[in-house]
Amino acid sequence: MVSVTPLESAIDRFLLLYSISKASECVENLGDTKLQKFIFLSEWEMIDKHERGFCYYYLKYEKGPYSFDLANDIKIFLKTDILRKQQWDISLTKFGKRIVQDFSGLVDQNPRAVSIIQGIIDKYAGYSLQELLDVVYSLPHPYVRGYTIRTASLKMPLLYKLPEEKVVVPFTVNKEEVEDLLVSLSKNGLKHWQAVREDMRKPEYLTYKEVFGSVRI
Repeated sequence: MVSVTPLESAIDRFLLLYSISKASECVENLGDTKLQKFIFLSEWEMIDKHERGFCYYYLKYEKGPYSFDLANDIKIFLKTDILRKQQWDISLTKFGKRIVQDFSGLVDQNPRAVSIIQGIIDKYAGYSLQELLDVVYSLPHPYVRGYTIRTASLKMPLLYKLPEEKVVVPFTVNKEEVEDLLVSLSKNGLKHWQAVREDMRKPEYLTYKEVFGSVRI
């Protein structure tokens, strides 16, 4: 397994928020399991096309492909009021939508990665959870011949970061965006925001840019 850099983790988090913003527009009951599978299918297609995008590590778990790093990102986003969960349905808060808007330049600069995410959402938006699970379980193992996702053993690795030498289409981020991503969507940045949110009496009046400064895009 190839290690993931702090910048790549921050990009994962942005693409995760972007995916949720798009999926929540057309997917009913976007819970943890559905979201895990949407990201898995998006990442698989990116890797298959040798494009840099998601770098989440997936293994076979109780309900198929599962990323503990992705689950942890969702947990942090819920704690920091970037996401909300109502009756298992996950969506962005106003603050979460503001983050996606502030980093909209990344969407414009990476149309191929974004189109993969949108394509997966469009294709499977109307699927029930069981229908989506059936599709995913029937897929062949990405790396090991003779296995499907269903027959892969528990905790067997399924997806991981595409090695740099195999990347044909990189994920484009300029120098200013690198700094802003690391400040705001890195592990430390999210911890900082969580502390700020806990201290604020009226968080609805504080904008994302007021916390982290102007995002240069």
